[in-house]
Amino acid sequence: MKIRQIQKASLRSELGLENLDEVVIDPFYDCKYIVVELSNAKGETKIVLRGSGEIKFHEDILGWLEAQIATTRLGVACIGGGRLKIDRKEKTIRVYDYSERFGREPDRPQTVRMLQAAFPEFLAMVSR
Repeated sequence: MKIRQIQKASLRSELGLENLDEVVIDPFYDCKYIVVELSNAKGETKIVLRGSGEIKFHEDILGWLEAQIATTRLGVACIGGGRLKIDRKEKTIRVYDYSERFGREPDRPQTVRMLQAAFPEFLAMVSR
C-alpha cells in the first residue's frame, strides 16, 4: 500500500507550486484537514490539502503548512476544511464535517477527487 505520511519535508528541494504535493495527510489516523489555495507572484495557483491526526485545530494545521513554506513567497489562503475518517481495513476515506474557523471548502467533490488521486487503493467519499 502506498502511504504518504506527514514529514518535515513534504516539500521537494525547490519550493515552487509545481513541487508541492497536492495531498499530505497521515493515513493512519482519523484527522482534521484543511484545503488551501497557494499562489505565486505570477498569479498561478494550486489547491492543496493538508491533514493531521496529531494536530488538534484546523488553524494549527494551517500554521504547520505556513511554517513549511515560510522561506517562499507563496500566498496562502485557507478556503475551508473538515474531517477525514480513514478505515484502513475497509480501505475508505470519508470526508465530513467542517472547520469552525474556516468553514467548509467550496468544492467538496474536488477534495474527494484529490484524495482519490493521492490514494487510489482507497475509496474516497463524502459522508454526512
